[in-house]
Amino acid sequence: MADTLETAYANSTSTTPVVILDGASSTTYTILSLLFCQTGDYAITFSLYRTDSGGSTNKTYIYKNQSIPYLSTFEHTDKIVLEASQELWFESSGTSNLDVVASYLKQTSPTGDVLKEHSTILTGTPDGWDTTTNGGAGSDMLPVAATTRTVLSISICNASTSVDITFDIGYLVNDTQPHRYLYRKQSVPALSTFIHNSKLVVASGDNLQLRTPDEVANTDLGIVVSYLEQS
Repeated sequence: MADTLETAYANSTSTTPVVILDGASSTTYTILSLLFCQTGDYAITFSLYRTDSGGSTNKTYIYKNQSIPYLSTFEHTDKIVLEASQELWFESSGTSNLDVVASYLKQTSPTGDVLKEHSTILTGTPDGWDTTTNGGAGSDMLPVAATTRTVLSISICNASTSVDITFDIGYLVNDTQPHRYLYRKQSVPALSTFIHNSKLVVASGDNLQLRTPDEVANTDLGIVVSYLEQS
């Protein structure tokens, strides 16, 4: 396994999506920081999302229409893990001049304790532990595994343009109720992102679940969990 620290650069001057990192097979990327600098003379918004290979499959937002004033910098300092062939894209509003600098750890053919990600999109109904798509199993935002996992960060992006959402996150010991709550009715407004960045150990046989207890069904909640799996 080869570990190298590297930097990626990207620029957007239109609304056309731009790739920041185009993942390769047998390679894991751990984003350490992202800087978005608007060098133009007016405010814009940008969106950041991860996809599977090809740039459009299993598109999960990390930020949606995040505002950035003119001559300002937006900094993301929480880890984002991309597994083999996954990609990181962004797009900006209007005619902008947005520079992006990504600092990351690149691991080729990782073995042993490995960095991984689990991304889901909520497709649930209110008042239940909701179902998820593109990787989710039932209501799991991090499914049961036979290994111990240390969660490095969780991002929850409400991509709705108008609906505010609250959510619960519950820890299940041996995949058995009752839930041990980590968050209870945590608010995430429309076009906002909630980030959990303190480490959380999920033991073998345990899992994390998410629900939206509001009286509002939604399909716009993107969830990205980055973690270290210990073999």
